[in-house]
Amino acid sequence: MNWLGSFLLCLASAAPAVRPKECQAGYVCCRAACACGECCGSTQAYYPREGDIIIFTYRNPLYRVCYALAGTGPPYHVGIVVRIPTGELATLEAAPNMSYTVFVLPLPDRLPAYKGSIWVRRLKKPLNAAEAEQLAVFAAEQTGKGFAFGRLLFNMGPLRPRGELRTQWFGKTYLDRDRWFCSELVVAAAVAAGQMDPNVVPANGIYPRDLLIDEPIDFSATWEKPLLWTNEAGTMAGEPYPDYESLQ
Repeated sequence: MNWLGSFLLCLASAAPAVRPKECQAGYVCCRAACACGECCGSTQAYYPREGDIIIFTYRNPLYRVCYALAGTGPPYHVGIVVRIPTGELATLEAAPNMSYTVFVLPLPDRLPAYKGSIWVRRLKKPLNAAEAEQLAVFAAEQTGKGFAFGRLLFNMGPLRPRGELRTQWFGKTYLDRDRWFCSELVVAAAVAAGQMDPNVVPANGIYPRDLLIDEPIDFSATWEKPLLWTNEAGTMAGEPYPDYESLQ
């Protein structure tokens, strides 16, 4: 733990309890049964909470090739919801919008500004005070760190931590790195918050697609099924619910 994380932890324990600020951040499209299978039902206000996983989708031919070499596919970016010292909620992300640094970005501004499609996985059980504090401290410690270009290139090779044997040999979760790629950071944050087991989920071998489709690891016991995010109520009502691949 660096000095900033220690300071925030001491400050949180010494300061009087402050009620977290809850703020709506757009809507999610609920799923409904229809004649064509599954369609978009009503939209529901999205009130994010710490630990929610936010998955960002967009088309990028170069990323498609790179991620295929790493043994995965689209989508290509993911973040996790954290609380910042002001009490507001934000996304913790490595390299958002091609900015190759770890940022915390205020949620009400971040989601509408994104030009692609967004999927939300809501945490089924809210974090308790200790878990939320550990997540906030982790986020503060990682903010400003760089992007792990070298590790991503390594993961395109034959020794990448994907597959049963290679995951056992090379897969690992670190909670303090100088550089991160996006899904690795999200998994480490979830471990810090007590929502993932580092012995089961190797952060350096997990990609955004894994967090979306629950393969090869099933996260559905802790996070709800992904829902499509929208900034407007009533969007897509009655239309077939998009599958994950159609948004890439």
